[in-house]
Amino acid sequence: MAAFSGAVPSEGGDPIRTESERAVQTLFSQSLHLGSESIFRDSDFFALGGDSIKAIKMVSLARKLGFNFVVPDILQTPKLSHLAELIEKSKATRQAVCEYRPFDAIINQTAGKEIRAKATQCVSGFDDVEDVIHATDLQASCVAFSTYKEERRGINWLLCDFKTPHDEETVRQMCGQLTERHATLRTSFMAHRRTLYQIASKSFQPPIRTHLHLRSITETTDSLMEDDLQCRVVDMTQPQTAFELLSHGDATRIERLIIRISAAQYDGHSVAILGREMNFFIENFKKSHNRLRELKGSYAAYLHHARTMELEQGVEYWRSLLAGAEMPEITKRKSNPGNTPSNLDFVDGVLVSMIETRLLDLATTNSGAASTGSLAGSTRATIVKTAWALTLAELTGRDDVVFASTGWGRNNAVEFAQDVMGSCTSHIPTRAQLKTCAGGSVNRRLTYGELVEQLQAQHIASMRFENIGATAIVEKCTPWKRWTRFSSLLIFQGLDIETPQRGGRDDENHKDHAAPAVKITEIMDPVKMPPKKVEVVEDNVVAFGRVRKNLKMGCVGLPNVGKSSLFNLLTEQSAAAENYPFCTIEPNEARCAVPDARYDFLCDLWKPPSMYPAYLQVTDIAGLIKGASQGAGLGNAFLSHIQAVDGMFHIVRAFDNDEVLHVDDSVDPVRDLDTIQSELCKKDLDILQKTIVAEEAIVRKAGGKYKMLPLFTETTTKIQAMLEKDQPVRDGSWTPAEIALINEKIQLITTKPTIYLVNLTMKDYLRQKSKYLPAIAKWVTEHGGVPRDIIPFSIEFEEKLHSMKDDPAAQAEFLKEIKVKSKLDKIVTEGFTKLGLQYYFTAGEKEIRCWTIPRGCLAPQAAGAIHSDFERGFIKAEVVAYQDFHDLCDGGKSMGPIKAAGKYRQEGKSYVVQDGDIIHFQFNVSNKK
Repeated sequence: MAAFSGAVPSEGGDPIRTESERAVQTLFSQSLHLGSESIFRDSDFFALGGDSIKAIKMVSLARKLGFNFVVPDILQTPKLSHLAELIEKSKATRQAVCEYRPFDAIINQTAGKEIRAKATQCVSGFDDVEDVIHATDLQASCVAFSTYKEERRGINWLLCDFKTPHDEETVRQMCGQLTERHATLRTSFMAHRRTLYQIASKSFQPPIRTHLHLRSITETTDSLMEDDLQCRVVDMTQPQTAFELLSHGDATRIERLIIRISAAQYDGHSVAILGREMNFFIENFKKSHNRLRELKGSYAAYLHHARTMELEQGVEYWRSLLAGAEMPEITKRKSNPGNTPSNLDFVDGVLVSMIETRLLDLATTNSGAASTGSLAGSTRATIVKTAWALTLAELTGRDDVVFASTGWGRNNAVEFAQDVMGSCTSHIPTRAQLKTCAGGSVNRRLTYGELVEQLQAQHIASMRFENIGATAIVEKCTPWKRWTRFSSLLIFQGLDIETPQRGGRDDENHKDHAAPAVKITEIMDPVKMPPKKVEVVEDNVVAFGRVRKNLKMGCVGLPNVGKSSLFNLLTEQSAAAENYPFCTIEPNEARCAVPDARYDFLCDLWKPPSMYPAYLQVTDIAGLIKGASQGAGLGNAFLSHIQAVDGMFHIVRAFDNDEVLHVDDSVDPVRDLDTIQSELCKKDLDILQKTIVAEEAIVRKAGGKYKMLPLFTETTTKIQAMLEKDQPVRDGSWTPAEIALINEKIQLITTKPTIYLVNLTMKDYLRQKSKYLPAIAKWVTEHGGVPRDIIPFSIEFEEKLHSMKDDPAAQAEFLKEIKVKSKLDKIVTEGFTKLGLQYYFTAGEKEIRCWTIPRGCLAPQAAGAIHSDFERGFIKAEVVAYQDFHDLCDGGKSMGPIKAAGKYRQEGKSYVVQDGDIIHFQFNVSNKK
């Protein structure tokens, strides 16, 4: 398989200014040449129009005869005119491209000989091109190539598109990150003899939840491929790139191709939809594979059975097929003699009539659209499938329509077009007719521009697919490979169109064949699209640590600083807390309720029999002393206990009391902070060294087939330099790729979020002063912390207050007198927040419950916290913000006032749940398998 792309020239002046951009042009020319023999076959190419990035990709739609490289009209813009001129010069012969002749002028302007030599070295002697990595930095591309060269798999390049120009260093770093991520994912599949490719557009900064979601899908796919069929899995971040990959797919070495498309711009919406549909297909993969192989094309089969159905029957039949219903056998029709169309009964069916109407809409709406930068044009089968897909998406009310198609030859495609089009078939010119109309010999293959022009003249093409968000279209992958059992499975989710919610659809009105809710003109013209709903979406930042709902905070510090006493106060436990070092040996674990006035208000309002607050998991860990990393005190075992938690309460002693022993015989909080940090850094150094040794062992066992990845080497070197200076890793500046690597392979202690709890005397706490606090605050600030990370408290005060819990009146009087509040609630709340957790409410007469979820969680995954069926069958979430409910409920339980005020919302799969939302989920799993 190969994928091609171009780079956008810099804005203003000479469009090719930097060495990186010149390297891109050189590699681009090689990509066209190398792909000409193995890729550009007699295939139906799927054209995508839109912005300049897609326009350059259109150059790869060259045809087999003559190896012409056609320049679409969209390239004739001022921004791309120079590149278009260069590519146009390469149309004459293959040899011209092979020898870089059109690019000599550019190469010779700089130190181009070195660039040319590197490019030549990378491609010489390899005719088997499987993947083209088109990077904006030649050096990074050569590094990627060297990784695969040892595996004798031909040339493998990484496809990366950057929409904005960058300086040399930035480009090199971005390419290095992409290369490292690609190699890491691929390595994980080596044991199963499969390859996982990560192809990213724009910048490579997906949210951590996207990584986890794709990882779970990958693991599911891998576990269900036990028949050891050779399989290639491609993770995409842009649907447009997926279409191009599918159009140029080469299935000569694989029996199954799965293209997974994650969310465009990493908004998470497509990832959720994709996961649901992907899991559905994986669960039925073998069954679907066998069924599709027997059908020889599900489109024709479906229309064959639906041609005489009424509208409602046809729609219901399609829904049942999506749910996995068996397809009846196809009875072949006898051909009709004479000129009478063989399928006039198609025209009588309501469904096919709507498809034919949609075909005319597609043609007339976009006639002459090429002048505005909209490109399409394709074979008749593609055009028909587009209309069919849009019609089914409209009728079924689905925001995602998934199709699968087996490989078939051109004759099958033409027959299919005739079957679907019926009497309209005469309006679609054959390829031979188009060649004749072009005024040339039938032996000359039409250029892309000529083909589009002729199709436009017949009012049947020139479609724009940029904003078709309610459909997924499968283009034939390898029609000339008739022996291929299963050419392709494409799962695509559109993002650009708001679709009606299922619960709000008027089924009675829909029975009448009126205009669709989103007209075809609105789909094709983004200017006319209704404004999208504004949602509050948090910035997606890749962070250290795990992303899940069951996270723990550990109490860390020297012996006798108050760790066990604090643990007992927080969790209402009775763990041993004695006045001697190492009183705690085995870690104590418990949970404490997260205090929240919102939860208390809902409980007081509804007074249900069952009430469940949110909880924070807390672990009491034995004290550390100087030299613990070398075995002093209780040694490395308890450093491992710290490694098992997700965040730390670092308790610091800031009180003088001769009766409480100190392991160093004196109180010095700054010294104690240095001691703990030093021991944690030394433990991390030990973890780092073990990781490096393990990685080197893998390299040795591979026997030269696998090399130490540059990103791994650079990251570990950077980590080691920090740890040797006793600097925690969390204080460094890290790229998303480096953070992902650390989370996955190294899992260091000093990456964990930390809250510093300063234990004062009761006297100092009551007067809110301490001689130790300024030095502690200075140390924390100098070591990457912020003032909010410091919470002064007093174990002595908290224990006295806790002793009064059985006499609330006396406790209230005591607090009123001293005018100081307990800090336990703040400690729990800050620890919960530091772990990246939040919760939403489900509220009613029977139960009030807080459901803990990671911050930034989408509605379907939040529903999964209740039960997996809620996520699997998610329909919508009925949401009201807590503050809106509190302000409008007026002491009542009814949602009527909230609905009347317009604050009761219905949210879909893309909604990011906010902390404190009150949610009611609607779901249905009756048809899920």
